[in-house]
Amino acid sequence: MIPLANRAMPVEHPHGGGNHQHIGMASIVRRDTFAGRKVGLIAARRTGRLGGSKKVTDKPDKE
Repeated sequence: MIPLANRAMPVEHPHGGGNHQHIGMASIVRRDTFAGRKVGLIAARRTGRLGGSKKVTDKPDKE
């Protein structure tokens, strides 16, 4: 039996179904992956927690 697009259940599709929208897979891919994998997706500029520390400097009192 061939499934028809207008008769398929939304939950059977990666982008459909549920009470909220979800992609069903990772929404980002590596920049150096093959071309077909990056279709419609955007590689992340940065992931994870920010590194380093912020230096705290005392401001001189204005009088």
